[in-house]
Amino acid sequence: MAADYTKNARERLIEMIKGDNPKATAVLGDLFLGTPTAVNQHNRNTRLVVTVSPNASIAANAKGKQDEKLHGQRTFFYDRLDLNTFFVEKGLVITGTIATTHDLIDLIMDQLHVNFEPTDIVLQNIVGDNYAITASPNSYGWLGTVTFTAQSTVSGPILLLDGGGMFLLDSGAPLSNN
Repeated sequence: MAADYTKNARERLIEMIKGDNPKATAVLGDLFLGTPTAVNQHNRNTRLVVTVSPNASIAANAKGKQDEKLHGQRTFFYDRLDLNTFFVEKGLVITGTIATTHDLIDLIMDQLHVNFEPTDIVLQNIVGDNYAITASPNSYGWLGTVTFTAQSTVSGPILLLDGGGMFLLDSGAPLSNN
């Protein structure tokens, strides 16, 4: 199944954990995620300790025993995505005033369909046309830095969706009425 990047990194991570433990019935609120740590172990770049709430209702398996894969604490190794690799040759049409990196979050969601939480991105001032974002060390899904190419104009009027986002082609380019 392809990842749904309209979900935030924490949601995608919990779906991955639950996918690796299909017999466990712990719900979102039952899992407490520790702070991700950059590592180079088990061919993965991140280590994360997950604690299951002692009050979690974990289903019993067919033999009447509790699922032993997901209770107490467990260490997971996984890969966070490198921003620069993920966003190869992506541009943003800059609309409105962009003063900080967090001002780019809604534009990225509207135009590139990737959901960042403010905790995923280091809060920095935007200087000139340098639209660079850096992943927070505590981001559950991202590493590194990427600089977006600012496209301040598009030839012809841009077709907008009712919510104000742009209608984008599969290439990521905005659809213009030319």
